[in-house]
Amino acid sequence: MKVELAMNDCGKHSIELRDPPYKRNAAGLERGTVVLVHGILVRGSHMRYLALKLEQQGYRVLSPNLPTTFRSVQECSKYLAKMLEEHTKDGEVLHFVGHSMGGLVIRDYLSRHNVKGLGRVVLIGTPNGGSHYANLLMGFPFFQQIFGNLPDLANPGPDIGLPRNVPAPEVGIIIGTRPDAVIKFLLPGEHDGVVTAESVRSIAASDELLIPSPHWRLHWRAETVGAIVSFLETGKFPALPNGLVHESSSIFDIAVFLTSLR
Repeated sequence: MKVELAMNDCGKHSIELRDPPYKRNAAGLERGTVVLVHGILVRGSHMRYLALKLEQQGYRVLSPNLPTTFRSVQECSKYLAKMLEEHTKDGEVLHFVGHSMGGLVIRDYLSRHNVKGLGRVVLIGTPNGGSHYANLLMGFPFFQQIFGNLPDLANPGPDIGLPRNVPAPEVGIIIGTRPDAVIKFLLPGEHDGVVTAESVRSIAASDELLIPSPHWRLHWRAETVGAIVSFLETGKFPALPNGLVHESSSIFDIAVFLTSLR
């Protein structure tokens, strides 16, 4: 089900409400709700693979469409707060999973709100320490006028405070390490073609996992789903199987990505 929300001057934004019957984990506890937050240039549909897989594991999933392309991290955080206020219930366990800029939105939201029932947080390829590409675009006033979030994405990353919850939630970071060949040498050190491992690691985390994948499909891998479920339940990522191979982007991947832009 999709609910349309009128949101200030940005027109209508929506949130997908996915409500399968709760399943219980090994301890007999309800698994709760996962809030999926997408990155720049895409919509909530870009997180649909994760949403479907997490549903199969018994989680309720909320996947909002946020104005991440043209608005700042702080502005997107306000939209997220409004949506969660209207579509979450008191007493439910609330986990957060963000891809790319979506992780920054989650961090900003948690720095401004004391969340009842807060669970764990997973950040996938999030530029916590900024992006080299954003640095380049900052040199062009034209792009600064279009993309209101460039200052947030440039090095050294946005100035986001610590979570308001005490104790702070456990945070797991997932890092892509295999960019597509055409952009392999554009960034220093380990990276996923968009975000460096150093940038992702620039915040304190409870655990981290490296997956051989490019940035834009890092959250579409079965290994990523398994890792997320493991961290949400235990606070730890599983060991990946030996010989895990890099999967190059395909025409199908490109088609899925373009569809998610709509």
